[in-house]
Amino acid sequence: MCCCVCETGGEQERDWAAVAAIQCRLDREGGTKLFTDLVMSSKNDKIFHESIQLAICLLEGGNTEIQNSFYKLMMGDNKSEKFFKVLHDRMKEAQMDIKATVSVNVGEMTHKANEKELEAGGHPLLVQGQSIAPVMGASALPTQPAEEQREVEAEMGPAVTIMKPILRFLQLLCENHNNDLQNNKTNYNLVCETLQFLDIMCGSTTGGLGLLGLYINESNVHLIIQTLETLTEYCQGPCQENQTCIVTHESNGIDIITALILNDISPLCRYRMEMVLQLKVPWVTCFYLNTVWRNRYFL
Repeated sequence: MCCCVCETGGEQERDWAAVAAIQCRLDREGGTKLFTDLVMSSKNDKIFHESIQLAICLLEGGNTEIQNSFYKLMMGDNKSEKFFKVLHDRMKEAQMDIKATVSVNVGEMTHKANEKELEAGGHPLLVQGQSIAPVMGASALPTQPAEEQREVEAEMGPAVTIMKPILRFLQLLCENHNNDLQNNKTNYNLVCETLQFLDIMCGSTTGGLGLLGLYINESNVHLIIQTLETLTEYCQGPCQENQTCIVTHESNGIDIITALILNDISPLCRYRMEMVLQLKVPWVTCFYLNTVWRNRYFL
């Protein structure tokens, strides 16, 4: 039944009153408690994934009753620490997986990128000897069509792909500027971990922010967009504590956002400009406005 809630047509076609009634019925029958218990207790990746999907179905549309039900569950029996530790550990695992799979030989990457660019009659993308960090999708070269790039891009492992539903779930938890859940105090700061995840995806931990196009590709752009959507929801309200957390964190969220706005994100922009525009507008701008413009730290 929950799948029907999530997979009906576009939002304009949904009867949100009917959706909310189904969600609340599922909550009364123990749906919210079920997914929290499964997330905390199950070691099976498939069960974990389906549990997060159930949570998304229950929260879709900004159901405040489900948010409040979840909050009450978290406040009882010290469940909050255990629940958010699971998500925190998943985020850490994803970060380590990305770091472990994006390593390339710098000299080889420089040579290949310049060779392909020169064949196309352009200028070298990289200066020989320029130091760049491990690059995701490094074999994706500027002159390749989308079909070829999909073949050579490093596929994201399950530890990374599970991040998209996790981040969507966290976004929905904070929907409607839910202050209790935006400021949920545990020993696991998921705001910082989400920012750190974006940081690693964009390569800034290795000094590669000026070379975003070597990190952002067709296979991971939607995950980056979801990360921006979640960070935006953390900050809306405004939630100044989360805003300050993001702008003062060592990952430097403002540098990441500035780079996303100003850089071309090539070669992706050459054959999937709609993806680049979806990344830059509106989420980058929205996130920027919700962190810098509203934060007194910068005023």
